[in-house]
Amino acid sequence: MRKLLKLVVVVALLAGIFAGCQGRRVVYIPTSLKGAVEASLSTNNYIIESPNVIGAYGRIAVVREGELAKFFVGDSLEARIKGVQAKKALFVRRVATPYVHFIVDFMIAAGDTIKVGEAAANLPALRDAGTFQTPDDYTMVAIDKLTPNRRTLKIIQNKKFLVVGAKVTTTDTTDAKGAKVQKFVINLKNVKFTIEDTNEGVQAILRAMVKEEANFEGGLIYGAIPASREERESHGIGGSVKIGFFKYMGQMVVLRFT
Repeated sequence: MRKLLKLVVVVALLAGIFAGCQGRRVVYIPTSLKGAVEASLSTNNYIIESPNVIGAYGRIAVVREGELAKFFVGDSLEARIKGVQAKKALFVRRVATPYVHFIVDFMIAAGDTIKVGEAAANLPALRDAGTFQTPDDYTMVAIDKLTPNRRTLKIIQNKKFLVVGAKVTTTDTTDAKGAKVQKFVINLKNVKFTIEDTNEGVQAILRAMVKEEANFEGGLIYGAIPASREERESHGIGGSVKIGFFKYMGQMVVLRFT
Protein backbone atom coordinates (compact mmCIF):
# COMPACT_ATOMS: atom_id res chain seq x y z
CA MET A 1 0.00 0.00 0.00
CA ARG A 2 1.45 3.31 -1.04
CA LYS A 3 2.39 6.04 1.42
CA LEU A 4 -0.53 8.32 0.55
CA LEU A 5 -3.06 5.55 0.94
CA LYS A 6 -1.61 4.61 4.34
CA LEU A 7 -2.11 8.21 5.38
CA VAL A 8 -5.68 8.48 4.15
CA VAL A 9 -6.72 5.21 5.81
CA VAL A 10 -5.58 6.56 9.16
CA VAL A 11 -7.35 9.86 8.57
CA ALA A 12 -10.51 8.06 7.50
CA LEU A 13 -10.73 6.31 10.84
CA LEU A 14 -10.47 9.62 12.67
CA ALA A 15 -12.53 11.82 10.41
CA GLY A 16 -16.01 11.49 11.85
CA ILE A 17 -16.36 15.30 11.99
CA PHE A 18 -16.38 15.39 8.20
CA ALA A 19 -18.99 12.76 7.45
CA GLY A 20 -20.36 11.53 10.73
CA CYS A 21 -24.01 11.57 11.57
CA GLN A 22 -24.91 12.81 15.08
CA GLY A 23 -21.35 12.14 16.25
CA ARG A 24 -21.22 8.63 14.76
CA ARG A 25 -17.86 7.82 13.18
CA VAL A 26 -17.88 6.86 9.50
CA VAL A 27 -15.18 4.60 8.09
CA TYR A 28 -14.13 4.97 4.44
CA ILE A 29 -12.79 1.91 2.64
CA PRO A 30 -10.07 2.28 -0.01
CA THR A 31 -11.07 0.76 -3.35
CA SER A 32 -10.97 1.36 -7.09
CA LEU A 33 -13.66 3.28 -8.94
CA LYS A 34 -14.92 -0.01 -10.38
CA GLY A 35 -15.10 -1.53 -6.90
CA ALA A 36 -17.07 1.45 -5.61
CA VAL A 37 -19.48 1.34 -8.57
CA GLU A 38 -20.14 -2.37 -8.20
CA ALA A 39 -20.61 -1.94 -4.43
CA SER A 40 -18.91 -5.24 -3.71
CA LEU A 41 -18.10 -4.04 -0.17
CA SER A 42 -20.64 -3.71 2.65
CA THR A 43 -20.45 0.10 2.72
CA ASN A 44 -21.24 3.14 0.62
CA ASN A 45 -18.21 5.10 1.87
CA TYR A 46 -15.01 4.85 -0.14
CA ILE A 47 -11.57 6.31 -0.68
CA ILE A 48 -10.58 6.81 -4.32
CA GLU A 49 -6.84 7.44 -4.46
CA SER A 50 -5.32 9.50 -7.28
CA PRO A 51 -8.60 9.82 -9.21
CA ASN A 52 -8.26 10.42 -12.95
CA VAL A 53 -10.35 13.59 -13.27
CA ILE A 54 -10.83 14.14 -17.00
CA GLY A 55 -13.34 16.99 -16.83
CA ALA A 56 -14.86 19.27 -14.21
CA TYR A 57 -17.28 22.17 -14.14
CA GLY A 58 -18.80 23.88 -11.12
CA ARG A 59 -19.99 21.20 -8.72
CA ILE A 60 -19.43 18.18 -11.00
CA ALA A 61 -16.34 16.25 -12.07
CA VAL A 62 -16.00 13.28 -14.41
CA VAL A 63 -13.63 10.59 -13.10
CA ARG A 64 -12.44 7.86 -15.41
CA GLU A 65 -10.94 4.43 -14.79
CA GLY A 66 -10.34 2.49 -17.99
CA GLU A 67 -13.62 2.33 -19.90
CA LEU A 68 -15.61 3.41 -16.83
CA ALA A 69 -16.52 7.07 -16.20
CA LYS A 70 -18.64 8.38 -13.32
CA PHE A 71 -19.81 11.71 -11.93
CA PHE A 72 -18.46 13.07 -8.65
CA VAL A 73 -20.40 15.90 -7.00
CA GLY A 74 -19.34 18.38 -4.35
CA ASP A 75 -19.53 22.01 -3.31
CA SER A 76 -17.24 24.06 -5.62
CA LEU A 77 -15.64 20.79 -6.64
CA GLU A 78 -14.02 22.10 -9.82
CA ALA A 79 -12.32 24.96 -7.96
CA ARG A 80 -11.18 22.71 -5.12
CA ILE A 81 -9.65 20.17 -7.51
CA LYS A 82 -7.90 22.90 -9.50
CA GLY A 83 -6.59 24.42 -6.27
CA VAL A 84 -4.67 21.26 -5.38
CA GLN A 85 -1.78 20.25 -7.63
CA ALA A 86 -0.49 17.45 -5.40
CA LYS A 87 -1.60 13.83 -5.61
CA LYS A 88 -4.97 13.58 -3.90
CA ALA A 89 -7.46 11.10 -2.49
CA LEU A 90 -11.22 11.61 -2.50
CA PHE A 91 -13.42 10.45 0.37
CA VAL A 92 -16.80 9.78 -1.20
CA ARG A 93 -20.29 8.40 -0.65
CA ARG A 94 -21.91 6.22 -3.28
CA VAL A 95 -25.42 7.32 -4.31
CA ALA A 96 -27.62 5.04 -6.42
CA THR A 97 -30.20 7.48 -7.83
CA PRO A 98 -30.88 8.67 -10.47
CA TYR A 99 -27.90 6.45 -11.32
CA VAL A 100 -24.66 5.60 -9.54
CA HIS A 101 -22.59 8.68 -8.76
CA PHE A 102 -20.51 9.91 -5.82
CA ILE A 103 -20.75 12.74 -3.29
CA VAL A 104 -17.32 14.03 -2.27
CA ASP A 105 -17.20 14.62 1.49
CA PHE A 106 -13.57 15.74 1.61
CA MET A 107 -10.21 15.16 0.01
CA ILE A 108 -6.65 14.81 1.24
CA ALA A 109 -3.65 16.19 -0.61
CA ALA A 110 -0.08 16.68 0.60
CA GLY A 111 -1.21 15.96 4.15
CA ASP A 112 -3.93 18.64 4.10
CA THR A 113 -7.60 17.81 4.63
CA ILE A 114 -9.99 19.83 2.46
CA LYS A 115 -13.68 19.71 3.32
CA VAL A 116 -15.91 19.60 0.27
CA GLY A 117 -19.44 18.59 1.21
CA GLU A 118 -22.72 17.91 -0.53
CA ALA A 119 -24.17 20.26 -3.12
CA ALA A 120 -27.21 20.23 -5.38
CA ALA A 121 -26.03 19.72 -8.96
CA ASN A 122 -27.54 19.24 -12.40
CA LEU A 123 -26.66 15.68 -13.30
CA PRO A 124 -27.22 14.89 -16.99
CA ALA A 125 -30.09 12.64 -18.05
CA LEU A 126 -28.58 9.37 -19.28
CA ARG A 127 -30.01 6.59 -21.43
CA ASP A 128 -28.46 3.32 -22.53
CA ALA A 129 -26.98 4.01 -25.98
CA GLY A 130 -27.84 0.51 -27.18
CA THR A 131 -31.58 0.99 -26.68
CA PHE A 132 -31.82 4.72 -27.46
CA GLN A 133 -34.19 5.56 -30.30
CA THR A 134 -33.26 8.62 -32.34
CA PRO A 135 -36.29 10.93 -32.63
CA ASP A 136 -37.81 11.03 -36.12
CA ASP A 137 -37.43 14.79 -36.50
CA TYR A 138 -33.62 14.56 -36.48
CA THR A 139 -32.42 14.17 -40.06
CA MET A 140 -29.20 13.22 -41.82
CA VAL A 141 -27.62 16.00 -43.86
CA ALA A 142 -24.43 16.20 -45.93
CA ILE A 143 -22.42 17.75 -43.10
CA ASP A 144 -19.20 17.86 -45.13
CA LYS A 145 -20.94 20.27 -47.51
CA LEU A 146 -21.79 22.74 -44.76
CA THR A 147 -19.69 25.91 -44.76
CA PRO A 148 -20.02 29.36 -43.12
CA ASN A 149 -21.72 30.55 -46.32
CA ARG A 150 -25.42 31.36 -46.01
CA ARG A 151 -26.21 29.27 -49.09
CA THR A 152 -25.07 26.04 -47.45
CA LEU A 153 -26.35 26.92 -43.98
CA LYS A 154 -29.88 27.11 -45.37
CA ILE A 155 -29.76 23.29 -45.49
CA ILE A 156 -29.98 23.16 -41.69
CA GLN A 157 -31.78 26.42 -40.92
CA ASN A 158 -34.37 25.84 -38.15
CA LYS A 159 -33.73 22.09 -38.33
CA LYS A 160 -32.53 19.22 -36.17
CA PHE A 161 -29.73 17.24 -37.71
CA LEU A 162 -27.39 14.35 -36.87
CA VAL A 163 -23.61 14.59 -36.58
CA VAL A 164 -21.00 11.82 -36.49
CA GLY A 165 -17.23 12.15 -36.09
CA ALA A 166 -17.08 15.81 -35.08
CA LYS A 167 -14.58 17.17 -32.57
CA VAL A 168 -15.29 19.36 -29.55
CA THR A 169 -12.97 22.27 -28.79
CA THR A 170 -13.27 25.64 -27.06
CA THR A 171 -13.05 29.20 -28.32
CA ASP A 172 -12.80 32.57 -26.64
CA THR A 173 -15.56 34.95 -27.62
CA THR A 174 -17.79 37.65 -26.12
CA ASP A 175 -21.31 37.54 -24.75
CA ALA A 176 -24.19 39.93 -25.48
CA LYS A 177 -22.75 42.43 -22.99
CA GLY A 178 -19.27 42.33 -24.50
CA ALA A 179 -17.71 40.30 -21.70
CA LYS A 180 -15.13 37.67 -22.60
CA VAL A 181 -16.41 34.10 -22.31
CA GLN A 182 -15.24 30.67 -23.36
CA LYS A 183 -17.61 28.50 -25.37
CA PHE A 184 -17.54 24.94 -26.59
CA VAL A 185 -17.38 24.43 -30.32
CA ILE A 186 -18.53 21.58 -32.58
CA ASN A 187 -15.99 21.29 -35.38
CA LEU A 188 -17.19 19.89 -38.69
CA LYS A 189 -15.01 19.56 -41.79
CA ASN A 190 -15.66 23.04 -43.18
CA VAL A 191 -17.52 24.95 -40.46
CA LYS A 192 -17.75 25.38 -36.70
CA PHE A 193 -20.76 25.87 -34.43
CA THR A 194 -20.70 27.26 -30.90
CA ILE A 195 -22.72 25.32 -28.34
CA GLU A 196 -25.46 27.07 -26.36
CA ASP A 197 -27.62 26.22 -23.36
CA THR A 198 -26.08 23.32 -21.46
CA ASN A 199 -26.02 22.40 -17.77
CA GLU A 200 -22.96 21.90 -15.57
CA GLY A 201 -22.99 18.12 -15.90
CA VAL A 202 -22.88 18.36 -19.68
CA GLN A 203 -20.19 21.04 -19.42
CA ALA A 204 -18.07 18.61 -17.38
CA ILE A 205 -18.52 15.92 -20.05
CA LEU A 206 -17.66 18.33 -22.86
CA ARG A 207 -14.47 19.31 -21.06
CA ALA A 208 -13.62 15.62 -20.76
CA MET A 209 -14.23 15.19 -24.49
CA VAL A 210 -11.96 18.16 -25.27
CA LYS A 211 -9.19 16.75 -23.08
CA GLU A 212 -9.40 13.27 -24.55
CA GLU A 213 -10.14 14.45 -28.11
CA ALA A 214 -13.21 12.22 -28.21
CA ASN A 215 -15.52 12.18 -31.24
CA PHE A 216 -18.92 13.83 -30.94
CA GLU A 217 -21.85 11.78 -32.15
CA GLY A 218 -25.35 13.11 -31.61
CA GLY A 219 -28.18 15.41 -32.58
CA LEU A 220 -27.94 19.18 -32.91
CA ILE A 221 -30.57 21.90 -33.23
CA TYR A 222 -29.81 24.87 -35.47
CA GLY A 223 -31.84 28.06 -35.55
CA ALA A 224 -31.42 31.21 -37.61
CA ILE A 225 -28.34 31.98 -39.67
CA PRO A 226 -26.32 34.72 -37.94
CA ALA A 227 -26.36 38.05 -39.75
CA SER A 228 -22.68 38.79 -39.11
CA ARG A 229 -20.74 37.87 -42.24
CA GLU A 230 -17.44 38.50 -40.44
CA GLU A 231 -18.20 35.90 -37.77
CA ARG A 232 -19.26 33.39 -40.37
CA GLU A 233 -16.63 33.83 -43.03
CA SER A 234 -13.65 35.37 -41.19
CA HIS A 235 -13.82 33.06 -38.17
CA GLY A 236 -15.43 30.04 -39.82
CA ILE A 237 -18.33 29.98 -37.34
CA GLY A 238 -21.72 29.19 -38.84
CA GLY A 239 -23.66 30.25 -35.75
CA SER A 240 -24.76 28.43 -32.62
CA VAL A 241 -26.43 25.09 -31.97
CA LYS A 242 -28.19 23.45 -29.07
CA ILE A 243 -27.46 19.84 -28.23
CA GLY A 244 -30.40 17.46 -28.33
CA PHE A 245 -28.42 14.37 -27.33
CA PHE A 246 -24.98 12.83 -27.78
CA LYS A 247 -23.14 9.61 -27.06
CA TYR A 248 -20.53 9.35 -24.32
CA MET A 249 -18.89 6.24 -22.82
CA GLY A 250 -21.69 3.88 -23.83
CA GLN A 251 -24.45 6.22 -22.63
CA MET A 252 -26.66 8.69 -24.47
CA VAL A 253 -26.64 12.09 -22.78
CA VAL A 254 -30.07 13.62 -23.40
CA LEU A 255 -30.70 17.34 -23.13
CA ARG A 256 -33.86 17.75 -25.16
CA PHE A 257 -35.99 16.09 -27.82
CA THR A 258 -38.00 19.17 -28.78
